[in-house]
Amino acid sequence: MARIGILGGTFNPVHKGHLVMAQKAYEQLALSEVWFMPSKRPPHKDQSQLVSDTDRKAMIQLSIAETEYFKLSEMELLRSGTTYTIDTLRQLKKEYPKDEFYFILGADSLYQLESWKEAEAIFKMAHILCAPRYPSTLLEDEVQRGRLEDAYHAEIHFIRMTPMRVSSESIRAMLKCGQEEAVGYLPEAVFEYIHKHKLYPAIDRQAIREKLKNTLKPSRFLHTIGVENTAACLAMRYGADMNLAALAGLLHDCAKNLPMEELLEESQKNGLPISEAERRQPFLLHGKLGAFYAKEKYGVDEDSVLDAITWHTTGRPGMSLLEEIIFIADYIEPSRKEIPGLSEIRRLVFINLSEAVYLTLKNTLEYLRGQKNSEIDPHTYETYLYYKEKLRK
Repeated sequence: MARIGILGGTFNPVHKGHLVMAQKAYEQLALSEVWFMPSKRPPHKDQSQLVSDTDRKAMIQLSIAETEYFKLSEMELLRSGTTYTIDTLRQLKKEYPKDEFYFILGADSLYQLESWKEAEAIFKMAHILCAPRYPSTLLEDEVQRGRLEDAYHAEIHFIRMTPMRVSSESIRAMLKCGQEEAVGYLPEAVFEYIHKHKLYPAIDRQAIREKLKNTLKPSRFLHTIGVENTAACLAMRYGADMNLAALAGLLHDCAKNLPMEELLEESQKNGLPISEAERRQPFLLHGKLGAFYAKEKYGVDEDSVLDAITWHTTGRPGMSLLEEIIFIADYIEPSRKEIPGLSEIRRLVFINLSEAVYLTLKNTLEYLRGQKNSEIDPHTYETYLYYKEKLRK
């Protein structure tokens, strides 16, 4: 009788986290082998992002080639229709009746298992091995394990390992945004295969520039290029990712060309949340709608870029480094007309980013208070108070 670990998933792409999880499961549960089993059509995954079965198999084979107890199983790829775990288990039990099977999952799946097809039968036919996710939720996971074991007489084990900070989805986003960081999460042979076969091509910023040049007014396009370049410089200064900063800067105003009525209509049509302040001042919506367009029209999946676009006008308390960079780059880029305090902020921004953000917010509030019929967005005022307190501390 063999003890077989089954590591399923789309492997789109396979990464080092998968390999560490399989290795730890093999060692800690004294498994005979671990089978990497790519899914064909999982019910809970977006099929539009999936590369071919051939490519996913090839990447797995390259990643496990030097480990004799890691195997590739094509069982789910060869089966037609939607891929369900219970169907796989029944086929395994039929073909390997004497073996024991250990399904290897991320701990987040503990909270989804009951919704899987014939969940009770899954618990009866296989042991469940759970790897921690980042950030760790070990205490909650222990409670959920106990509940499932009591309800279904399940046998659930936790794999002891450092919680994974990466997923296939985040790696795809890194590759599409041109982030070199992705290389560190992939086996070298897998990265070379991806590069050779152009599986997750990086977003073409030059093509985006050409498109924006044809859709934005000349002055707005000049501002956009200024923000793109300024954001890249600030990213270089503060250790942020320059590709992400440049991409966010390039797309921050991609919805700015729309009239006020259309900004509101488009935001409503696409189900974006709209505050009362935004309803009264629709121009504030160009950040949210810009983030929506960046994802839907320009293929940007990186949440940090989308958040930076969303908040570049109003800011928000506790902005990330990238959000601060886009917020301030929008204010200080070279084509901006000279206003009181701008030269000081331009000088200060390369010395103390938080103080520059604070002064920008302070200047913005003073300007709005001096304008007739203007309204201060609550986010802007809350962000001002946040950075004022941050500097005081």
